[in-house]
Amino acid sequence: ASLAIVGALGRELAKARPVVVHVWDAKPAELQRYAIDDVSMACREAGATAVLVGPELVEVVAKEQELARGNFPGPLPVIADCALKDLVESPELCAGAAKLGASAIGIRYYEEEEWGDAGGLEEALKQAVAAAEASSLAAILLGEFGAAAG
Repeated sequence: ASLAIVGALGRELAKARPVVVHVWDAKPAELQRYAIDDVSMACREAGATAVLVGPELVEVVAKEQELARGNFPGPLPVIADCALKDLVESPELCAGAAKLGASAIGIRYYEEEEWGDAGGLEEALKQAVAAAEASSLAAILLGEFGAAAG
């Protein structure tokens, strides 16, 4: 499995200063649709490269982004933020994210997770990347993403 990101997302991330906006809320089910649409549109209009969202927000953000097709700025790729342990346990999450409109999977992992050793972590990452590629999604590794500085 390759960790190279190809296609439109790869071209965007290869820019000198790509900006990926992480849209997160502790209670995504309580967000109003207009608020999600406003944030999604603001990301595009601010010049972001892509939008990283939790699985609960992939579909609504992808649909809002698709409304910009044919306009300037055009739609941004949507990256589904997923925990490595969830992808290893349920690789079908990648197919679900693709069906909802994601362009990529952001694979979030932490060294302190119980992988046994570096070889175990590497094997888990390979499995997750393979699942993403099997669903025609790019895979972006988010090591220690969101970890508290200590």
